[in-house]
Amino acid sequence: MMEVKNFLKVLQKSGYPNPNPDALTISRFSSYPLESFIKNLSEEIGMEKTHEFVEKVFSSLGLTYDPGLKLDLGGGDYMHLIINDFDLVEGEGEDITEVWIHYSFGENRLTINDDTHTTLADIWDEADMGDMGEVSEIQDEIQDEFRDYIYAKTGIIIHFDSEI
Repeated sequence: MMEVKNFLKVLQKSGYPNPNPDALTISRFSSYPLESFIKNLSEEIGMEKTHEFVEKVFSSLGLTYDPGLKLDLGGGDYMHLIINDFDLVEGEGEDITEVWIHYSFGENRLTINDDTHTTLADIWDEADMGDMGEVSEIQDEIQDEFRDYIYAKTGIIIHFDSEI
């Protein structure tokens, strides 16, 4: 199994944080457990330096400023994610360090049933009590798409803590 320092070198050579192939593919080829990346990094360089590292990665992807990271959701739909702040939280059990984000959604376009284009905010505004669960599911699916995309690209597992 590869050490985190060697894995970082491989990532940097591939253009990290925009590696080609993505970090998930590189970890598979190098037998590095990507789910342990932030934990291993924090053990190697400490929490403060790990926080700086994650901040630089988020910034280089456009996540820390407007308009944010644009994710294509297919069919012309898209969503921007902006990470306003984040916390590194040491998990329990296997002590996996997690990244909990404080976020907002930027510009977005979603298509609803009758090919009408709208935004997530408008969907929330128009939802009545019976529709809240469905709208929440849509938001959860979008968060899952961002989580998977950012993890595959960077090896950082994010959790959506609070929307700002």
